[in-house]
Amino acid sequence: MFLVLEFCSGGNLASYLRQHGRVQEQIAKRFTQQMGSGVGLKILQSHHIIHRDLKPENILLSGKESDVVLKIADFGLSRRVLPDKYVETVCGSPFYMAPEVLQFQRYDYKVDMWSVGVILFELLNGYPPFLGRNNF
Repeated sequence: MFLVLEFCSGGNLASYLRQHGRVQEQIAKRFTQQMGSGVGLKILQSHHIIHRDLKPENILLSGKESDVVLKIADFGLSRRVLPDKYVETVCGSPFYMAPEVLQFQRYDYKVDMWSVGVILFELLNGYPPFLGRNNF
């Protein structure tokens, strides 16, 4: 499988957050809708793909500041998982991992929605919900 991505001149969501801090609720809503919509997780799920490493560094920004479009990138840890099947590999960025991954349990595509929730928290507050000095 080959993925061809466009050049996204707006950088990534992590740099956007560093520059803007917390964002207005309307912007957070629009960004979250884009991550879950047909250009985001919905299309991945329709192809039975779990990203497994959603975080601000892997969300690219395209377009002008007033009309930014988010694009999911870095599919290095993604994999296909057929419906009603699960995976057990622990991978991703710990602060964005769903609890079932951190607890070495079986999981499916829903772990990506957890990551979107963590990103939403970060958009609304300007900082991530979980902090720590090490990965586990």
